[in-house]
This record gives sequence, structure tokens and C-alpha cells, in this order.
Amino acid sequence: MRSEVRLVVWTVGIIAAVVVATTWGAELRSVAPELRTRLQHSRYLYFRNVRSADYQIRELDGMTVYIPEERSDSGWFQIAVLWRDEQAYIIWETPDSLTHRSAVRPDGLGVWDPDTAGLPTHWWIAFRHTSATKDPHYALRDYFEMVNALPEYFEY
Repeated sequence: MRSEVRLVVWTVGIIAAVVVATTWGAELRSVAPELRTRLQHSRYLYFRNVRSADYQIRELDGMTVYIPEERSDSGWFQIAVLWRDEQAYIIWETPDSLTHRSAVRPDGLGVWDPDTAGLPTHWWIAFRHTSATKDPHYALRDYFEMVNALPEYFEY
């Protein structure tokens, strides 16, 4: 075998060995999703004209709150749309009897006070809850559809 061919064979073999050695047993890691609150206009239009029939609607100054008709005794997720800023937020709400009390988080990861938690905390809890169940509540599906953030939309 000529020396040039031998050099090419050895080079290719060493590169293949290095690639196999560095990837052996490596797990693919998913990219962490980012907080998304920007409304997608066409999706919000569909939600407002079709899906909002399943909600009680509360109009406030610069904001519309969509409260699902199907609510649990322990609490529910509701959608707050700040239409001036083209933003939407998902918020865990509890009945008046539980206000300012610690409660079990909807994603099952401990205890929290939803009244003092920030909006990103509500978002991440809702996202984890949606990712963990095969059939999330319709308010969660509608919200994450409006902001284009259903778990399957994230590139992993």
C-alpha cells in the first residue's frame, strides 16, 4: 500500500475513533424552552372568535381576562390578555376562601402562594403541567396555542 493511501486510512480511522469515543453514552439534551408571552395575531383572533365561548370574559382597562367555565375547587388557570402590549399571561387563580394561603402547586412540585408569585412563575408552572399531562385543561391548551408555545412547538 502506498504511503499516501495508508496515511488517509489512518486519518479516517483516528477521526472515527475520536467521534465514537466522545459520543459514546452521551445523552441528547433538550434545549430549555423560553418564556413566551407575545400574542400570535391569527391565533388570538381564532381564540377570541371561536374558543372564548368556553370562558367567562372580564374586560378591564387595557386587559381582557378569560376565566374558564370549568373550574376546580382548588383553583384554575385563567388567561389575561394585555391587548395594548400584545402580550398574554397564564395565571393560577384560587377561590376567595384560599386567597393569601399556601397551596399545592398545580405541577405538583411543592407548595407556593399564587397571590405573591410572579407572572413567570405562573407561566413555568403551567408549562410544566402542560408538558407532563397528555390531556391538559383547555385553558392551558388555548393559552399556549395563542403564544405559540405548546411543548411540541419547542425545538428540542
